[in-house]
Amino acid sequence: MGRSLFHIPKISNTLLQIARHKIRPSSQYAIRFQVETVPNPSSRVTLSDQKDALGINRIRLHWELSPQDLDSFHRLEELTYMGLNRLGVQVKKINHALAADGWPVSMLPGKHHMGTTRMHTNPHMGVVDENCLVHGVNNLYIAGSSIFPTSGMANPTLTIVALAIRLAERVKQVMAAGG
Repeated sequence: MGRSLFHIPKISNTLLQIARHKIRPSSQYAIRFQVETVPNPSSRVTLSDQKDALGINRIRLHWELSPQDLDSFHRLEELTYMGLNRLGVQVKKINHALAADGWPVSMLPGKHHMGTTRMHTNPHMGVVDENCLVHGVNNLYIAGSSIFPTSGMANPTLTIVALAIRLAERVKQVMAAGG
């Protein structure tokens, strides 16, 4: 795996050559951007007053994008167009229909809301420590995407599994030590 990193320029050039032969000048392709949003204390998950069929409070999601998120989106778009133009790909810049807050109306969440019990060594900055232990509560651990310090843009499943395995090992060590 490590050796293949040295070949990235060669691989990129090969892929570009293949693409140039397969893409006709009249071909049209859509570009879909997926961006990671910055942690935002205004975004949160709370319980609503509405009850579900079992009488349990339903979840209320309040998700806000920040000005930094919008700037990052526009910068990604600009860099993508510049890179494609440099490769000789003719790109028509899309004029997105914008909502009142400046975001493209087609912008949708990735439905991977994370960070509601954020991991941080400082209890004032997060809910769990580096071992997934809830600050100030003995033997209460959390494993899942809620402890991620940032959301990322990819499906979180493998990272959640890795965290769960790591946490299981940690709990096993704590139990063996009599804690």
